[in-house]
Amino acid sequence: MLRPDAAGCAAVRALWEDLRTAGLPSVADHRKGAHEPHLSLTVAAHLDPDELRARLPAHAVLPAGPLTFEALGVFPKGVLFVGAVPQERLLAAQTAAHEAGRASPSTRHPWGHYAPGAWTPHITLGYGLTPAQVGRAAEVLLPALPLTLTGWTAWLEDGDTGEAWALS
Repeated sequence: MLRPDAAGCAAVRALWEDLRTAGLPSVADHRKGAHEPHLSLTVAAHLDPDELRARLPAHAVLPAGPLTFEALGVFPKGVLFVGAVPQERLLAAQTAAHEAGRASPSTRHPWGHYAPGAWTPHITLGYGLTPAQVGRAAEVLLPALPLTLTGWTAWLEDGDTGEAWALS
């Protein structure tokens, strides 16, 4: 996964807080507020962090510069997100991360919608929104877009526990 710098994290957290203030489901409440703003490059039921770190240097997945997030979208089950403009370097980074995971013998059950060509670059903003809530969320969030985030770092994270490992 990629994490923006402190200013970028603060900007994403502000969107989460805007949702919460509006009485809408927000990632701010996920994992008791310990969730970090990030853009996932690959996801699987199990990825061994040591194996993946050995196969994937950080420079292989870092974008060349800032990323612009300008699309508000919804995945099935009301998962609200802000989508990044897909740039060539970001797509290459995602492919590298996915291929490193596939090459790792301990990887189990990679998520198909994170495969190259199927992936939507995004940062999640909320879970379980109803159609009416999505409309209200658009009213709340669209004035804050586009959002340009910089200073990316590369990490691996256990999505259940929040434990994270920096790529070197």
